[in-house]
Amino acid sequence: PRYLAENASVSVSGIDISKNKRELLISYENDQIYSFPICPSASAAGPTVDELDMLVKETQETGSIQRELCSYGGHLNRYTFLKNARYAGPNDDYICTGSDSGHAWIYKKDTGAVVSFLNADHSTCNGVVPHPTLPFFVTYGIDSTAKLWRATIPVDSDVDDSPLGRAQFHHRKSSYTRSPLVTDWLYCKERLSELCDLNENNSICVMPDEIPMPSAISDGGVFGRIYRNNRNKHSNQEEAFIGNDMQSLPQVLRQNLFSCIVALENDDDEPVRSGINELKRRISNIRLHFQANQKGLIPDSIIPWQLKARTKYIGIKTCPRSNYKAQEGARVEYGDPVDAVPEYPCDWIPFDPDMINPPLECGLNVNLEDYESFFMENYKLLSPSSIKENEVSYPIQSSPQRNKRKLDSQDSNEMGITCNKAKPTIVTPLPSNTKSFDEEKLSMNNNNSRAYQLIQNTVTLLKEAGNNALKAGFPTLAAQRYDQAIQYCAIAYLQFPAENLNLFLKQKIVEPNLEWSPLLQLLISTRLNLSMVLLRLPEAEPKKAAKLAKLALNELAPFAEEPQKIRKGPKPSKIYKEDEPESTYNATKKLQAKAYFRLGSAHFAAKDYSNAIISFEESLKSTKAVDEYCQPEQVVLRRLAESKREHARRNKKRRNKLKAIFGGGNFAAVSSDHCVGKLPGLNHRNETTILNPNQGDDKVISEN
Repeated sequence: PRYLAENASVSVSGIDISKNKRELLISYENDQIYSFPICPSASAAGPTVDELDMLVKETQETGSIQRELCSYGGHLNRYTFLKNARYAGPNDDYICTGSDSGHAWIYKKDTGAVVSFLNADHSTCNGVVPHPTLPFFVTYGIDSTAKLWRATIPVDSDVDDSPLGRAQFHHRKSSYTRSPLVTDWLYCKERLSELCDLNENNSICVMPDEIPMPSAISDGGVFGRIYRNNRNKHSNQEEAFIGNDMQSLPQVLRQNLFSCIVALENDDDEPVRSGINELKRRISNIRLHFQANQKGLIPDSIIPWQLKARTKYIGIKTCPRSNYKAQEGARVEYGDPVDAVPEYPCDWIPFDPDMINPPLECGLNVNLEDYESFFMENYKLLSPSSIKENEVSYPIQSSPQRNKRKLDSQDSNEMGITCNKAKPTIVTPLPSNTKSFDEEKLSMNNNNSRAYQLIQNTVTLLKEAGNNALKAGFPTLAAQRYDQAIQYCAIAYLQFPAENLNLFLKQKIVEPNLEWSPLLQLLISTRLNLSMVLLRLPEAEPKKAAKLAKLALNELAPFAEEPQKIRKGPKPSKIYKEDEPESTYNATKKLQAKAYFRLGSAHFAAKDYSNAIISFEESLKSTKAVDEYCQPEQVVLRRLAESKREHARRNKKRRNKLKAIFGGGNFAAVSSDHCVGKLPGLNHRNETTILNPNQGDDKVISEN
């Protein structure tokens, strides 16, 4: 392949030939899978002996190297040798291989999407062997068993596997997995700062949502997984699940990408020698197809991040005032426009010219320069021209160069997502960039404003969609959308290695967290909404909810100390700005009251009643700071009373227990549970909570 042509240490780990003898499939160690055409200029019947002899003679005389046709991958192939790559299906429609993670990967040949993702080995899956005609295949690897698999349709007759059924399932029964930016915001910030120091030459682009959980960064290699599996056997823990693992595909892709970044950071051998950007391109293409498959959408082969909604036929329209029927049936879109927003910002931002200039290449990597006619003849690429005329599209970006669709102004909503019910035209790629440096410099401000507005519109859409899901009684779906909104906000408020990003917050503002903006307000309010939802999930998470509320309080602290001033740094803080509008102080105080209420609710759910009392009281203080005559909300007063009542009940139980142990008497019980935790945004002194039995049960005395 062109990316490995000058690499002398490349090794082939697997090879296969298609049934029609027109293509060669090769897997490379420490890289991905590539397909090569065999005599691409030959007829559809295949090359003749004379054509093969001519090709060999021409190659020997000119010394030319035949380049690859397509590349596939998202897996890693470094720990074991001879991981095979095989064609599968009656017409070689699929490509299957093993991986270091123990998964069997099955790719769709004409799109590069992963259509099956099987946890096939407790350690490393070395290969997949398909049956030549039947829907069976065998996987093998490091452990002592080979597995026989059968490809089937859904076996549950009650499951609707249509695109409409998948969209409904996603809205009603989908699960929620917190992203690292929600659980470990400060950790992600620290790792991105380290990568910025590493990326002096701007050789890599790492987005905030590409940072995995700390526990997923290093897996110890193949021997580390074997050791963990043996340890689990001796400790009676469950072994790794063997079966369909499609739901974990996005997480495994993120781990694989970051493993390559960490190897680059540590000057280790590259796990994927074709480069980080090429791997990002393949991974984004896979994840966008995965999202389209899960939500019943249509992927776009030219602009992959512009997913399209489907429509359903509801019959012939009848005019109520006449007996005449409409000539055409009615087709309506299903799902929610927010479903078309890429779940991961890294699948959209690095490839959009409105966001990054120049953008990275996106979609399936096809060598059309050398093999355009061969590709069109042998591949069934999902192109925009194959989409039905009555499909409804929800494009996210609005660049006039990338999106040449005629938009109806009445179908454009205020969120920045455009609903196009007209006939969509074929979207053409960006023309070659012929602007001079001066012209680009003059248009930089417009690009920055457009990029910022796109991010703000997207976050607004996600937040409102989360609110609607919560009102409809789907807290899990609401949590997903709030989480997604926080990931998009991180693009503006975390420094990461992507210096050509067209976001003025990232380029112009030295301290973006000290500038009160609509996007910062959206970030804080979304954190607080997610904090509330985490307490409503079937498995409530009060600790995570409290963590989100504290992050929101830390972000509000510079604006909420005194009117018309923004302060910076730890206390005593320095004045950063003195002419801030008073409306900023009022808005932050209102949000601060809400944040303290969310924090108190999380403490109450965790049965930490003493800290809950403090948080609810601080919420009341923040409300009074805006207007001393303003009446506090009844829900805050009610929660405060409940916290005091539960706190008194717990104290009474402990006092009775101590009386039973020590035979009664007056005493002062000091408990670690009563020690007041340090809350952000408060002036704290050393305080110890002491119960005085001579006073009422609900009396809490604080002493220095």
